[in-house]
Parts: sequence; structure tokens; C-alpha cells
Amino acid sequence: IAKNPKNTEFDWDRYDKYLQVMPQSMMMMGNIAIGSPLKDGATYERFAKSKKSFLPKDEMYYKKFVEAVVERYDGDGIEDMPNLKNPIKHWQIDNEPPHAMTDYVQFLKISYEAVKVADGNAKVLIGGVPGMPPLSAYLDSFDKYFFPILQDLSKMEGRYFDILDYHWYGNATGDYSDMKKAYDYIDGKAKSLGIDYDEVWMTEMGTYSGDPKGINSLAGLIDYPKQTEDQ
Repeated sequence: IAKNPKNTEFDWDRYDKYLQVMPQSMMMMGNIAIGSPLKDGATYERFAKSKKSFLPKDEMYYKKFVEAVVERYDGDGIEDMPNLKNPIKHWQIDNEPPHAMTDYVQFLKISYEAVKVADGNAKVLIGGVPGMPPLSAYLDSFDKYFFPILQDLSKMEGRYFDILDYHWYGNATGDYSDMKKAYDYIDGKAKSLGIDYDEVWMTEMGTYSGDPKGINSLAGLIDYPKQTEDQ
């Protein structure tokens, strides 16, 4: 959070409070993004290059922010948050790109480089693969929206993420059994491009209780059946 876009003073109060109350047995994964045009439009428009781009207006200022936030929470004893007990060693760059936006790969690159300047031991996650079951719709969405990101990354020299992330939701009566198939497909497609990474994580996964409204997807309207908490 920037106090002033013309200098490098930042307001850490909210994030410091999160870490102060976190049990020491837990570790946090940080998420770095300029903002969302839908969720925090004023912040996004203040710092983004354009209404549809991931890139910042001022790349050097953005990098200073990333280096500062990673340095504050990395636990190395240099410019750390006072009484830091839960260092952040994993950073995700945005969440579920591309959001009908452009320039994610370049944004990932400059963010990755800034994270590594501040903490060479930190691990960077690419934004998670989005989508909803059924499996066919999920994989179609991956091919259409996320695979082009991996294709662009495969054309660049160097590695700009350490951990591949995918998200999985659906009902409790069968959709969960397809998450391994989704993993195999995503991992296989990425490796077919020669993209190297250390691990694959699932940072979002869940189901529901009750009888939610249907959602529109590439497969058409999906009507999720009623299910109980016991299920």
C-alpha cells in the first residue's frame, strides 16, 4: 500500500497486524498485485499502466514496493517488521490470471526479479489456474486462457516462477475425483513446453453446502446439486 506514488514510503500497518495475530505454527503465502479493476478500481487505476494491463505505470516504483514488502517480511533480520515471528517465504503474483487483461507474463517477470533481489531464498508462485468442473470445461478454459500464458513464458530466457498453482472446486459427489486428471493435464502441458518449476501447489480448493444457483461456463449452465455438510 503506497502512501504517496511519488516516493517510496509505504503503509505496512494492515499487514503487520495480520502477522502479529497469526499463530506461530502457521506460514503465510503473500500475494502481490497492483489491484483489480473490479474489486479495487480506484487503486488499480491509480497505479496501472492502462485499464486492461497488469503492468504498473511506474515500473521502478513498483519494483521498489515489491522489494520493500518482501524485505520487511522475509525474516532475515534486515529491515524486518518488528517482532516478526512468521516470515513470508512464498509469494504469488496476482491470482487467477488473465482476467481478460494483457501483459501478465511481463508483470510476472518484473515481480519475480524484484522478489529475488530482496530474498533469493523466496519462492514465487505463478497465478493459479482458474476454472470450474466438469473436467472438460475446466480443461477447455485452461487451453483457452491459461495455456497461452505458459506459451509466452516458454519463449523467454530464464525462469520466472518456482511453483505452478491450480485451483479446483465443484461438488462433493464426484468432482473431487477429477482433480488428479486436471493436475496431470496441466503439468503435462507445461512440461511439454520445457517450462521448469520446483513444485505444483493447489492454493484454492473447496465445495459447498446447500443448493447454490447454477453458473455459466464454457460448458453452458452448470447446475450444482443440493448437498449437505455431511456429504
